[in-house]
Amino acid sequence: MGLFSFFRNDNKNVLNALQNGAYIIDVRSPHEYDKGKLPNSVNIPLEKIAAQADRLVDMNRPIICCSASGNRSKKAVKILKAKGKKDVYNGGTWRNVFLQMKKLM
Repeated sequence: MGLFSFFRNDNKNVLNALQNGAYIIDVRSPHEYDKGKLPNSVNIPLEKIAAQADRLVDMNRPIICCSASGNRSKKAVKILKAKGKKDVYNGGTWRNVFLQMKKLM
């Protein structure tokens, strides 16, 4: 699988999750989040994800994590999956998630 097909598949999962009422978690710092954010997203910085993981795993809706470059969101997804959350996806950058949201408008 090539790099571009990987991102295409990831975007498909994000788009499906958005269609199913995903909970969008932006794992950037509060300062970064205040500079620009997605509608209906919540800010839970990466360093606080583990402390809230049990509550997040119990949610009955998919979760999309996003960050500035996708690195922190990838780590957040790994934490949540390790706690047992199956329908959690790395949206990559918050701007990428916004592009996926626009496809539904």
